[in-house]
Amino acid sequence: NTPVHVLETSYQGLAAVIPITIYSQNQTEAQNAMNLIPGLFAELERDFGPYTHASFTAYITGNGGMEHAGATITSVMALGHELTHSWFARGVMPAEGRSGWIDEAIASWRDYGYQRAPSLWQRPATNLGRYSAFWRFAPRNSYVDGRAFMGELDLYFANQGGMKPVLRKFFDKWKRQQVTNADFIALVDSEANNQLAAPFRRYIFADQSMPGPATKDYFVDERPSLHPRPITKEDLPFLR
Repeated sequence: NTPVHVLETSYQGLAAVIPITIYSQNQTEAQNAMNLIPGLFAELERDFGPYTHASFTAYITGNGGMEHAGATITSVMALGHELTHSWFARGVMPAEGRSGWIDEAIASWRDYGYQRAPSLWQRPATNLGRYSAFWRFAPRNSYVDGRAFMGELDLYFANQGGMKPVLRKFFDKWKRQQVTNADFIALVDSEANNQLAAPFRRYIFADQSMPGPATKDYFVDERPSLHPRPITKEDLPFLR
């Protein structure tokens, strides 16, 4: 059996001291993750508000990744992505699968450095939220089309400081609660004086009535998402 290395520390957050525990079978990976933690917490609390969980626990592995409430199983590379989900996904929680694109779009936008779009509403229509209420999974295009939409909103709100302050308001209003697409749209649209109904229809619900190009000739970096692949049954024995 491979021993599991355990590292413990704490971080003085904006609202409380946050106990942090890192587990890994690889001591170097555990230390690499621990070295990143203070900067990640400082960044995310600065941008979105105080961490809301009692502690943070991470199991560092080279395979897969998944967020949990105040915890994650992740690679070091995806640690920032999964920790972002402590704000969006396990802080502000999607009420159903068809609202699961919101947190993945935000986390993926962060992965790529909060890239601002060079122009507004020039992409073809996309479907991120037009699904059954019983849909269980965030659509794969949440990571690309979702972050593209966040980049466009960041450009739209450029004179107000960009999209980050809007997301901070979203987190502050809905933390520890479930949200739907309607909740997200209502808050963002209110910040835009109710001018964003058409873009939301086009890029969240694939409404073709808004003019736009027929091809995806756009700024979006089409590299694969930085989100790791989901953990499989075959991975589980190696995590124990």
